[in-house]
Amino acid sequence: ECDNSLTLLNLKNNEKKQIKFNNNITCVTTSFQENYLAIGFDDGTIKIYINSTFEEFLETNQTHNVTAIACLEEGRLLSGNSTQTLLLWDILMGVSSEIFTAPFENCIEIIPNLKENPLNADTFVTKHKNGGLVFWNRKDRKCLISFEFKSKLLTIYPFNQQYTSINEQNEIEFGNIHYPEMPLLQYIYCKPPVNMGAIIPEKEFQVLLTESEENIRLGLFPDAYI
Repeated sequence: ECDNSLTLLNLKNNEKKQIKFNNNITCVTTSFQENYLAIGFDDGTIKIYINSTFEEFLETNQTHNVTAIACLEEGRLLSGNSTQTLLLWDILMGVSSEIFTAPFENCIEIIPNLKENPLNADTFVTKHKNGGLVFWNRKDRKCLISFEFKSKLLTIYPFNQQYTSINEQNEIEFGNIHYPEMPLLQYIYCKPPVNMGAIIPEKEFQVLLTESEENIRLGLFPDAYI
């Protein structure tokens, strides 16, 4: 259940401070180095605060209600909503710089993969209301794999790629999270004609995409691009 108030607790002196907003809070997160505090609201607003002083640093807005937020690095914030769209925000500029399209609606949690680099997540998982899990490669905005994971409760730990869940029989399960390689995609082998006019497709083949480039030259095919 959403509320429009936020309680700040100073762990050094145990002082509490309650702040009320005009709209209901749906999610809260801090940046990795705890410089920023981000708050999402049910009207689509995202407010960014300086963590040490709680001064408002930035306010931005998306069309739909904010359902999940998480930092992928100190200056980048990813937000989810009730649609299939995820937006990556530049905190300093206050603009959305990248769009991710998920196979499921209603993102309820974003879990960065911080095992390799605790300050910069190149991969992450999104949890969705229907039980869907989506594994992402941030660099290429690619969905690595997606599936429905039926459980009453699922917790994914960002620092060790492990999870704990309670299944429908109320049994506790433990496991490891494995991020798959980039998916095997269909591409067209094209050989440019001598006059460099329109590229003529010659045959199809499959290649494992590892670089985010518009034109990737294939080593086995010196005159081929994908």
